[in-house]
Amino acid sequence: MTYIKYNKDIIVRIVLFLIVIVFILLTVGCSKANTDADNKIIYQSYINDELEFEGELFSQKYSYLKEDFDIEPAAYYYDVDDDGESELLVSTYYYGFDIYDIRSGELIMLDHGDGTSDVCVVFTGNDNTYVGHSDFSHVGRQCLTLFKYDSKGEITERISINAFYEDSENDVYDENSEFTYNDEEITMDQYEEYMAMYNSIDFDTIEQAK
Repeated sequence: MTYIKYNKDIIVRIVLFLIVIVFILLTVGCSKANTDADNKIIYQSYINDELEFEGELFSQKYSYLKEDFDIEPAAYYYDVDDDGESELLVSTYYYGFDIYDIRSGELIMLDHGDGTSDVCVVFTGNDNTYVGHSDFSHVGRQCLTLFKYDSKGEITERISINAFYEDSENDVYDENSEFTYNDEEITMDQYEEYMAMYNSIDFDTIEQAK
């Protein structure tokens, strides 16, 4: 009888422990979901011109898209720092995306493009999400730098993959071109292997902000 009672006590303790673990996991999950929903309310307020960022309304900041290109600004939700909460991505047409995040309930700019030689796009690879800055539109080079952000907006990893072929008559790299990975010289085959590891996200498959 003592043995049976002892086993029952162990079983009860295990069950109670598992209940506590499940409760914690559910609480964390709900907290993440609530935070994500709260963040989207702030993002939507900005998109609806109910909130300013650095003294400008959304329609003012992106008015050039309509004036210069006759297009409406496209906005998306995507978790670029793998923290379980969505960031707001706004297409700037030529320069990629302006990426917004929320810090202590305030809207901030996490990252952005800075010209056609510094286009901001989101990439995935190695089970991670990266903010990429690329230059694929100019003659004689293909440059990509990937940044891994944490939930605090700090950069925790930097990857650079580059090809330089300024002397190419056809504007195409070959085995004699210069290739680098994190500033170290590599071969053309290695360059192509690294490039194949990372892919820009397909915005037709992710949530679009209204």
